[in-house]
Amino acid sequence: MRKLASIQRIIGIEEIEGCDNIVLAQVLGWNVIVKRGEFKVGDLCVYCEIDSVLPEKEEFEFLRQKHFRIKTMKMKGVYSQGICFPLLVLPAGEYNEDDDVTEMMGVTKWDPEQDAGPTGSSGSRTFPHHLVPATDETRIQTFGGEFAKMQEMCDSGERFVATLKVDGSSMTIILQDGMFRVCSHHTEKNPPQENEERVDQFWKAAIDMELELKIRSIFDGRNIAIQGELAGPGIQKNRLKLDKLHFFAFYAFDIDAQKYMEWAEFVTAMNDAGIETVPIISDNFNLSEYNAKELLVWVDNLDQINSLRKQFPQGAQFEGVVIARANNVYEINRKGDNPHGRFSVKVVSNKYLLKE
Repeated sequence: MRKLASIQRIIGIEEIEGCDNIVLAQVLGWNVIVKRGEFKVGDLCVYCEIDSVLPEKEEFEFLRQKHFRIKTMKMKGVYSQGICFPLLVLPAGEYNEDDDVTEMMGVTKWDPEQDAGPTGSSGSRTFPHHLVPATDETRIQTFGGEFAKMQEMCDSGERFVATLKVDGSSMTIILQDGMFRVCSHHTEKNPPQENEERVDQFWKAAIDMELELKIRSIFDGRNIAIQGELAGPGIQKNRLKLDKLHFFAFYAFDIDAQKYMEWAEFVTAMNDAGIETVPIISDNFNLSEYNAKELLVWVDNLDQINSLRKQFPQGAQFEGVVIARANNVYEINRKGDNPHGRFSVKVVSNKYLLKE
Protein backbone atom coordinates (compact mmCIF):
# COMPACT_ATOMS: atom_id res chain seq x y z
CA MET A 1 0.00 0.00 0.00
CA ARG A 2 1.39 3.36 -0.98
CA LYS A 3 1.97 5.74 1.93
CA LEU A 4 0.08 8.82 0.82
CA ALA A 5 0.34 10.32 4.31
CA SER A 6 3.21 9.41 6.59
CA ILE A 7 5.33 10.66 9.48
CA GLN A 8 8.51 12.14 8.04
CA ARG A 9 11.40 14.28 9.25
CA ILE A 10 12.30 17.76 8.06
CA ILE A 11 15.85 17.19 6.81
CA GLY A 12 16.57 20.70 5.58
CA ILE A 13 15.17 24.22 5.28
CA GLU A 14 16.19 26.73 2.63
CA GLU A 15 15.36 30.37 2.10
CA ILE A 16 13.24 31.36 -0.89
CA GLU A 17 14.57 34.51 -2.49
CA GLY A 18 12.31 37.49 -1.90
CA CYS A 19 10.01 35.69 0.55
CA ASP A 20 9.62 36.66 4.20
CA ASN A 21 6.75 34.38 5.23
CA ILE A 22 7.60 31.06 3.56
CA VAL A 23 10.64 28.77 3.28
CA LEU A 24 11.44 25.55 1.42
CA ALA A 25 11.55 22.40 3.53
CA GLN A 26 13.11 19.11 2.42
CA VAL A 27 11.20 15.91 3.21
CA LEU A 28 12.53 12.62 1.85
CA GLY A 29 13.50 13.65 -1.70
CA TRP A 30 10.78 16.29 -1.98
CA ASN A 31 10.80 20.09 -1.60
CA VAL A 32 7.75 21.57 0.13
CA ILE A 33 6.86 25.22 0.75
CA VAL A 34 5.99 25.74 4.43
CA LYS A 35 5.30 28.72 6.68
CA ARG A 36 8.40 30.32 8.14
CA GLY A 37 8.87 29.19 11.74
CA GLU A 38 6.36 26.32 11.54
CA PHE A 39 9.09 23.68 11.39
CA LYS A 40 12.78 23.42 12.15
CA VAL A 41 15.32 20.89 10.90
CA GLY A 42 14.82 17.56 12.68
CA ASP A 43 11.12 18.06 13.40
CA LEU A 44 8.65 15.31 12.57
CA CYS A 45 5.67 16.24 10.42
CA VAL A 46 2.78 14.63 8.61
CA TYR A 47 3.77 14.62 4.94
CA CYS A 48 1.12 14.07 2.24
CA GLU A 49 2.40 13.22 -1.25
CA ILE A 50 1.22 14.83 -4.46
CA ASP A 51 -1.96 13.23 -5.81
CA SER A 52 -3.20 12.79 -2.24
CA VAL A 53 -6.83 13.81 -1.76
CA LEU A 54 -7.59 15.02 1.75
CA PRO A 55 -11.01 14.55 3.33
CA GLU A 56 -13.51 17.40 3.40
CA LYS A 57 -12.85 18.48 6.96
CA GLU A 58 -12.72 21.94 8.50
CA GLU A 59 -8.94 21.82 8.98
CA PHE A 60 -8.46 21.21 5.25
CA GLU A 61 -11.07 23.70 4.04
CA PHE A 62 -8.31 25.89 2.57
CA LEU A 63 -7.88 23.18 -0.10
CA ARG A 64 -11.50 23.25 -1.30
CA GLN A 65 -10.77 25.28 -4.44
CA LYS A 66 -8.22 22.62 -5.37
CA HIS A 67 -10.85 19.91 -4.73
CA PHE A 68 -8.72 18.86 -1.73
CA ARG A 69 -6.10 17.40 -4.08
CA ILE A 70 -2.38 18.00 -3.50
CA LYS A 71 -0.62 18.89 -6.75
CA THR A 72 2.79 20.07 -7.91
CA MET A 73 3.08 23.84 -7.80
CA LYS A 74 5.78 26.38 -8.62
CA MET A 75 6.16 29.60 -6.69
CA LYS A 76 8.96 32.14 -6.73
CA GLY A 77 10.92 29.88 -9.07
CA VAL A 78 10.87 26.78 -6.82
CA TYR A 79 8.83 23.58 -6.99
CA SER A 80 6.66 22.53 -4.09
CA GLN A 81 5.47 18.91 -4.13
CA GLY A 82 3.29 17.74 -1.28
CA ILE A 83 2.13 19.34 1.94
CA CYS A 84 3.41 19.22 5.53
CA PHE A 85 1.26 19.40 8.65
CA PRO A 86 2.33 19.53 12.31
CA LEU A 87 1.67 16.31 14.24
CA LEU A 88 -1.15 18.19 16.00
CA VAL A 89 -3.33 17.38 12.98
CA LEU A 90 -3.37 13.75 14.23
CA PRO A 91 -5.08 12.30 17.30
CA ALA A 92 -2.95 12.44 20.44
CA GLY A 93 -0.43 9.60 20.59
CA GLU A 94 3.15 8.56 19.93
CA TYR A 95 4.32 8.50 16.33
CA ASN A 96 7.57 7.37 14.73
CA GLU A 97 9.29 8.36 11.54
CA ASP A 98 7.87 6.58 8.47
CA ASP A 99 4.62 5.57 10.21
CA ASP A 100 1.82 5.27 7.67
CA VAL A 101 -1.10 7.51 8.70
CA THR A 102 -2.98 7.44 5.38
CA GLU A 103 -6.08 5.73 6.76
CA MET A 104 -5.97 7.68 10.02
CA MET A 105 -5.98 10.94 8.07
CA GLY A 106 -8.68 9.72 5.68
CA VAL A 107 -6.41 10.43 2.71
CA THR A 108 -7.17 8.79 -0.63
CA LYS A 109 -5.30 8.73 -3.93
CA TRP A 110 -6.48 10.86 -6.82
CA ASP A 111 -7.17 8.55 -9.71
CA PRO A 112 -7.76 9.75 -13.27
CA GLU A 113 -9.58 6.54 -14.21
CA GLN A 114 -12.89 8.37 -14.27
CA ASP A 115 -11.56 10.23 -17.31
CA ALA A 116 -11.00 7.03 -19.25
CA GLY A 117 -14.19 7.35 -21.22
CA PRO A 118 -17.65 5.77 -21.16
CA THR A 119 -18.00 2.81 -18.82
CA GLY A 120 -20.71 1.10 -20.78
CA SER A 121 -23.69 -0.68 -19.27
CA SER A 122 -22.07 -4.05 -18.62
CA GLY A 123 -20.72 -3.11 -15.17
CA SER A 124 -17.58 -4.18 -13.41
CA ARG A 125 -16.12 -6.08 -10.46
CA THR A 126 -13.16 -5.45 -8.17
CA PHE A 127 -9.72 -5.92 -9.70
CA PRO A 128 -8.53 -9.52 -9.07
CA HIS A 129 -5.64 -8.69 -6.73
CA HIS A 130 -5.46 -12.34 -5.64
CA LEU A 131 -4.27 -13.19 -9.14
CA VAL A 132 -2.27 -10.16 -10.29
CA PRO A 133 -0.65 -7.26 -8.43
CA ALA A 134 -2.00 -3.86 -9.46
CA THR A 135 0.60 -1.53 -10.98
CA ASP A 136 1.83 1.46 -8.98
CA GLU A 137 5.52 2.32 -9.26
CA THR A 138 7.23 4.27 -6.49
CA ARG A 139 8.35 7.83 -7.29
CA ILE A 140 12.08 8.43 -7.12
CA GLN A 141 11.63 11.14 -4.47
CA THR A 142 10.31 8.58 -1.99
CA PHE A 143 12.51 5.66 -3.07
CA GLY A 144 15.23 6.50 -0.54
CA GLY A 145 18.01 3.95 -0.18
CA GLU A 146 16.45 1.62 -2.74
CA PHE A 147 17.71 3.88 -5.54
CA ALA A 148 21.26 3.55 -4.19
CA LYS A 149 20.80 -0.23 -4.21
CA MET A 150 19.73 -0.06 -7.85
CA GLN A 151 22.86 1.95 -8.68
CA GLU A 152 25.03 -0.62 -6.90
CA MET A 153 23.34 -3.40 -8.87
CA CYS A 154 23.98 -1.48 -12.08
CA ASP A 155 27.66 -1.07 -11.18
CA SER A 156 27.82 -4.83 -10.56
CA GLY A 157 26.61 -5.61 -14.07
CA GLU A 158 22.84 -5.81 -13.60
CA ARG A 159 21.01 -4.41 -16.61
CA PHE A 160 18.25 -1.81 -16.26
CA VAL A 161 15.68 -0.73 -18.82
CA ALA A 162 14.28 2.79 -19.17
CA THR A 163 10.86 3.04 -20.82
CA LEU A 164 8.46 5.90 -21.40
CA LYS A 165 5.82 6.28 -18.68
CA VAL A 166 2.84 6.47 -21.00
CA ASP A 167 0.23 8.99 -19.93
CA GLY A 168 -3.00 7.02 -20.14
CA SER A 169 -5.09 4.67 -18.03
CA SER A 170 -3.80 1.43 -16.52
CA MET A 171 -5.13 -1.66 -18.31
CA THR A 172 -4.57 -5.37 -17.64
CA ILE A 173 -5.63 -8.23 -19.91
CA ILE A 174 -5.79 -11.71 -18.40
CA LEU A 175 -5.94 -15.19 -19.86
CA GLN A 176 -6.96 -17.56 -17.07
CA ASP A 177 -8.35 -21.06 -17.39
CA GLY A 178 -9.18 -20.34 -21.01
CA MET A 179 -11.13 -17.16 -20.22
CA PHE A 180 -10.12 -13.73 -21.52
CA ARG A 181 -10.59 -10.91 -19.00
CA VAL A 182 -10.14 -7.13 -19.18
CA CYS A 183 -9.35 -4.86 -16.22
CA SER A 184 -8.76 -1.19 -15.54
CA HIS A 185 -6.63 -0.08 -12.61
CA HIS A 186 -9.27 -0.81 -9.97
CA THR A 187 -11.91 -2.97 -11.62
CA GLU A 188 -12.46 -5.97 -13.83
CA LYS A 189 -14.81 -5.01 -16.65
CA ASN A 190 -17.68 -7.30 -17.53
CA PRO A 191 -17.64 -8.22 -21.23
CA PRO A 192 -20.19 -6.41 -23.41
CA GLN A 193 -23.48 -8.10 -24.12
CA GLU A 194 -24.68 -8.83 -27.64
CA ASN A 195 -25.99 -5.69 -29.37
CA GLU A 196 -24.91 -3.51 -26.45
CA GLU A 197 -24.80 0.09 -27.65
CA ARG A 198 -22.37 1.57 -25.11
CA VAL A 199 -19.25 -0.57 -24.86
CA ASP A 200 -16.76 0.08 -22.09
CA GLN A 201 -13.66 1.86 -23.41
CA PHE A 202 -11.32 -0.86 -22.17
CA TRP A 203 -13.29 -3.64 -23.83
CA LYS A 204 -13.65 -1.55 -26.97
CA ALA A 205 -9.88 -1.23 -27.15
CA ALA A 206 -9.40 -4.96 -26.55
CA ILE A 207 -11.87 -5.82 -29.30
CA ASP A 208 -10.61 -3.27 -31.82
CA MET A 209 -6.98 -4.32 -31.31
CA GLU A 210 -7.83 -8.06 -31.24
CA LEU A 211 -5.95 -8.45 -27.97
CA GLU A 212 -7.65 -11.74 -27.10
CA LEU A 213 -6.55 -13.33 -30.37
CA LYS A 214 -3.03 -11.96 -29.93
CA ILE A 215 -2.56 -13.13 -26.35
CA ARG A 216 -3.94 -16.57 -27.18
CA SER A 217 -1.55 -16.88 -30.13
CA ILE A 218 1.37 -16.91 -27.67
CA PHE A 219 0.00 -17.96 -24.30
CA ASP A 220 -2.93 -20.28 -25.02
CA GLY A 221 -3.03 -22.91 -22.27
CA ARG A 222 -1.21 -20.69 -19.78
CA ASN A 223 -2.52 -18.38 -17.09
CA ILE A 224 -0.94 -15.03 -17.87
CA ALA A 225 -1.62 -11.33 -17.37
CA ILE A 226 -0.32 -8.55 -19.62
CA GLN A 227 -0.21 -5.17 -17.94
CA GLY A 228 0.04 -1.92 -19.80
CA GLU A 229 -1.38 1.52 -20.45
CA LEU A 230 -4.37 2.43 -22.61
CA ALA A 231 -3.82 5.77 -24.35
CA GLY A 232 -5.41 7.74 -27.14
CA PRO A 233 -8.56 9.74 -27.91
CA GLY A 234 -10.97 9.83 -24.97
CA ILE A 235 -8.33 8.73 -22.46
CA GLN A 236 -7.26 11.48 -20.05
CA LYS A 237 -6.46 14.44 -22.28
CA ASN A 238 -4.64 12.35 -24.90
CA ARG A 239 -1.44 14.26 -24.16
CA LEU A 240 0.51 12.01 -26.56
CA LYS A 241 -1.67 13.34 -29.41
CA LEU A 242 -2.52 9.83 -30.66
CA ASP A 243 -5.10 9.50 -33.42
CA LYS A 244 -6.44 6.14 -32.19
CA LEU A 245 -6.41 3.95 -29.10
CA HIS A 246 -3.16 2.13 -28.27
CA PHE A 247 -2.44 -0.53 -25.66
CA PHE A 248 1.20 -0.19 -24.59
CA ALA A 249 2.28 -3.31 -22.67
CA PHE A 250 4.97 -3.02 -20.01
CA TYR A 251 4.88 -6.26 -17.95
CA ALA A 252 3.84 -9.88 -18.31
CA PHE A 253 2.91 -11.75 -15.14
CA ASP A 254 2.79 -15.56 -14.80
CA ILE A 255 -0.28 -16.10 -12.62
CA ASP A 256 0.46 -19.71 -11.64
CA ALA A 257 4.10 -19.05 -10.73
CA GLN A 258 3.30 -15.61 -9.30
CA LYS A 259 6.33 -14.21 -11.11
CA TYR A 260 7.05 -11.43 -13.57
CA MET A 261 8.50 -12.41 -16.92
CA GLU A 262 12.11 -11.45 -17.64
CA TRP A 263 12.30 -8.35 -19.84
CA ALA A 264 13.88 -9.89 -22.97
CA GLU A 265 11.40 -12.78 -22.96
CA PHE A 266 8.54 -10.32 -22.50
CA VAL A 267 9.61 -8.13 -25.43
CA THR A 268 10.04 -11.16 -27.69
CA ALA A 269 6.59 -12.50 -26.74
CA MET A 270 4.93 -9.13 -27.36
CA ASN A 271 6.64 -8.77 -30.74
CA ASP A 272 5.58 -12.29 -31.73
CA ALA A 273 2.00 -11.59 -30.63
CA GLY A 274 1.86 -8.21 -32.36
CA ILE A 275 1.19 -6.36 -29.09
CA GLU A 276 2.81 -2.94 -28.79
CA THR A 277 5.19 -2.38 -25.86
CA VAL A 278 5.83 0.90 -24.10
CA PRO A 279 8.49 2.89 -26.00
CA ILE A 280 11.95 1.74 -24.94
CA ILE A 281 14.30 4.65 -24.33
CA SER A 282 17.23 2.43 -23.36
CA ASP A 283 17.50 -1.30 -22.80
CA ASN A 284 20.80 -0.82 -20.96
CA PHE A 285 20.34 2.33 -18.91
CA ASN A 286 23.36 3.40 -16.86
CA LEU A 287 21.92 4.48 -13.52
CA SER A 288 25.34 5.44 -12.23
CA GLU A 289 25.46 8.45 -14.56
CA TYR A 290 22.70 10.23 -12.63
CA ASN A 291 21.60 11.11 -9.15
CA ALA A 292 17.92 11.61 -8.40
CA LYS A 293 17.96 15.36 -9.10
CA GLU A 294 19.77 14.86 -12.39
CA LEU A 295 17.20 12.27 -13.48
CA LEU A 296 14.41 14.76 -12.78
CA VAL A 297 16.15 17.31 -15.00
CA TRP A 298 16.69 14.66 -17.69
CA VAL A 299 13.01 13.69 -17.89
CA ASP A 300 12.05 17.34 -18.34
CA ASN A 301 13.73 17.08 -21.74
CA LEU A 302 12.33 13.83 -23.11
CA ASP A 303 11.00 15.76 -26.09
CA GLN A 304 14.62 16.02 -27.24
CA ILE A 305 14.95 12.23 -27.64
CA ASN A 306 14.80 11.44 -31.36
CA SER A 307 13.08 8.07 -31.02
CA LEU A 308 10.19 9.64 -29.10
CA ARG A 309 9.95 12.59 -31.48
CA LYS A 310 9.65 10.16 -34.41
CA GLN A 311 7.04 7.95 -32.72
CA PHE A 312 4.68 10.66 -31.49
CA PRO A 313 3.22 13.77 -33.17
CA GLN A 314 4.61 17.22 -32.56
CA GLY A 315 3.27 18.69 -29.32
CA ALA A 316 3.07 15.35 -27.50
CA GLN A 317 3.67 15.71 -23.75
CA PHE A 318 5.87 13.08 -22.09
CA GLU A 319 5.06 12.25 -18.48
CA GLY A 320 8.35 10.63 -17.49
CA VAL A 321 10.13 7.28 -17.42
CA VAL A 322 10.05 4.00 -15.56
CA ILE A 323 13.42 2.42 -14.80
CA ALA A 324 13.30 -1.29 -13.99
CA ARG A 325 15.67 -4.19 -13.56
CA ALA A 326 15.74 -6.21 -16.79
CA ASN A 327 16.06 -9.52 -14.94
CA ASN A 328 12.57 -9.08 -13.55
CA VAL A 329 11.91 -12.65 -12.41
CA TYR A 330 10.79 -12.39 -8.80
CA GLU A 331 8.34 -14.38 -6.77
CA ILE A 332 5.66 -12.16 -5.27
CA ASN A 333 6.05 -11.57 -1.56
CA ARG A 334 2.60 -10.29 -0.67
CA LYS A 335 3.45 -9.90 3.03
CA GLY A 336 6.78 -8.13 2.58
CA ASP A 337 7.82 -4.55 2.06
CA ASN A 338 8.15 -5.05 -1.69
CA PRO A 339 4.93 -6.79 -2.73
CA HIS A 340 5.63 -6.21 -6.41
CA GLY A 341 8.94 -8.08 -6.12
CA ARG A 342 10.63 -5.62 -8.47
CA PHE A 343 13.48 -3.15 -8.46
CA SER A 344 11.80 -0.35 -10.38
CA VAL A 345 11.13 3.34 -9.96
CA LYS A 346 9.24 6.05 -11.82
CA VAL A 347 10.68 9.48 -12.57
CA VAL A 348 7.91 11.96 -13.41
CA SER A 349 8.73 15.23 -15.14
CA ASN A 350 8.07 18.33 -13.04
CA LYS A 351 7.48 20.25 -16.27
CA TYR A 352 4.74 17.77 -17.16
CA LEU A 353 3.20 17.95 -13.69
CA LEU A 354 2.87 21.72 -13.90
CA LYS A 355 1.13 21.49 -17.28
CA GLU A 356 -1.06 18.65 -16.06
